[in-house]
Amino acid sequence: MHNSITGYYGVQYFLLLFLVLQILISCKTNTELVPKNMAMKYNPVQTELQPEIKIYQTSKEKTSVFVKFYTKDMGFEPDTVGNVCAIFDIQIRFYKNLNLTNLLDSVQKTLKFVPDSAAAYYQSEFSLNTPADKSFYFQIEIRDLNKNSRTEFFQELKKDELWSDNDFIIKNAEESQIRYLPVLKSGEKYSIQSEYFKPENGLLYYIPQDVPLAYPPFYGKPIPDLTLKSFKPKTLEYHNGFIVSAEKKGIYHLQADSLRKDGISMYLFTDYYPLVKTPTDLARALRYLTSLDEYLKIINASNLKVAVDSFWLSHNTEMNQAAAMIKEYYSRVEKANLYFTSFTEGWRTDRGMIFIMLGAPTNVFMYKDREVWRYGARLSLKYDEFIFWKIDNPFTDNHYLLERKISYKPLWYDAVESWRTGNIYRYTN
Repeated sequence: MHNSITGYYGVQYFLLLFLVLQILISCKTNTELVPKNMAMKYNPVQTELQPEIKIYQTSKEKTSVFVKFYTKDMGFEPDTVGNVCAIFDIQIRFYKNLNLTNLLDSVQKTLKFVPDSAAAYYQSEFSLNTPADKSFYFQIEIRDLNKNSRTEFFQELKKDELWSDNDFIIKNAEESQIRYLPVLKSGEKYSIQSEYFKPENGLLYYIPQDVPLAYPPFYGKPIPDLTLKSFKPKTLEYHNGFIVSAEKKGIYHLQADSLRKDGISMYLFTDYYPLVKTPTDLARALRYLTSLDEYLKIINASNLKVAVDSFWLSHNTEMNQAAAMIKEYYSRVEKANLYFTSFTEGWRTDRGMIFIMLGAPTNVFMYKDREVWRYGARLSLKYDEFIFWKIDNPFTDNHYLLERKISYKPLWYDAVESWRTGNIYRYTN
């Protein structure tokens, strides 16, 4: 009798232990499968503070951070001793993974600028100690202490590639001004410099922008991939930098040798890119809202500005509401250019298309091979999910293709109809 009772409780004990282990395993699995919501990456805190950031690796253990503040965004006030200045608090956190869940280190910096009536912007550089031979992710939070405004940046530092964007800095060859974005202007010369690598030469590929606009999300034909096979490189010698002259629109890709894709890509799309300024830019971005006949009529109009204005006013006769729609639509286009530029302009990509039409997603879950965007709450009656698969592209790490579904068709036409009837489309549950 005693042995049977002991055996009974022994079985119960092992069953209980088994259940506990299953729960722990389930929790671990769920943690891995459901990463942190990174929606703020594409929908940061919206303030008038809009600095530019450049991360530049100068040695195995040293990284420089360049920050550029525009005078119009800054607040100049007397400090505690009466000196007028702008004061910024910068918090930098290093994470091991792209979901910002494993903090490696953090650094705090304070920047002060005295007013200069002739300055359009103020620039600062500071150096950080960073782990050698480790790739990680920066979260940079900047606060204007005088104006009580803040903004955030997320950026990857790659140390496991032969060359990467972080290893080179782009400067205007004549004025030696830093280009914070890898965006070039036609007719200008640029010096692509490095302190960490001292290469003897590099291969410069030119790839024309001849890929089509993103197809609607329910249409089953994705944008074709690009390969290096059809492009012949030009060999450049390094003399205190690679000198690159941009003449034709497209991608300029600089890499170490023909056997590796590691390198940096620079873009020449428009001279104002990523901004949308010219009538041609304004007209082209209307393609998601127009039929082919409408679009051709607009793009071939003798006065593009009038044609674009007429499109918006024909769908909304109230001037203030039309102005608000135009501002919101083209703001989304410019943000798409900032976030999703890859083998083409950001607004022309799959992610750019969804971002412009629907707005910033409610949730963004990032994996090594894909991004999952969710609009609406999953437990609500209405939510939609989009999966963008990362594509191995020799020119960019920012190439993603949408997994298209016929079920997106009603949502797409709802969004188009909303814009065309004078209403900014915002996803609601």
